[in-house]
Amino acid sequence: MPAKTPLTAIMEQKPRKTAKKKTAKKSSQHAQRKPEYMVHVPEPMMMRKDLLEALREIIIFMQGYDKFKRVQGEKIALFKKLRSQVRELNSLVDGKMKKLFPKGSLPSIMKQENVTPKLEMPIAVSKPQPAPVQPKQRNELDELEFQLKDIENQLHGLR
Repeated sequence: MPAKTPLTAIMEQKPRKTAKKKTAKKSSQHAQRKPEYMVHVPEPMMMRKDLLEALREIIIFMQGYDKFKRVQGEKIALFKKLRSQVRELNSLVDGKMKKLFPKGSLPSIMKQENVTPKLEMPIAVSKPQPAPVQPKQRNELDELEFQLKDIENQLHGLR
């Protein structure tokens, strides 16, 4: 057999059994270590500018979505109000006005499906009131406005 070098002697040795306490110390040391890698970012100012522009676009999109939600809420409120007004008008026409009409036994000249009621007097329509806005949404919208202005100021500083 050839002579053993110190490296081959170490490799042939049986692994030592270590106490559990020692492995626990190694894992705690491992968790405290910082990562040993770094990433090279070419042109960091351009990367920052691109990120800020993307954030600006996201905030603008969020503002548009908030406006869409607000308009949608107003639309739903108006439809509910319209529905209640139509029910009220139907109850007035069917209940109170039918009593005032003369009773007759003549058949109708036109079919009910083709008859469209024509009003001789214009109906006054009140302006719709905007739905109450929740104060929490206003704070979020103001915060978005502030962040947008801050990002735009940073973008102007990069140019």
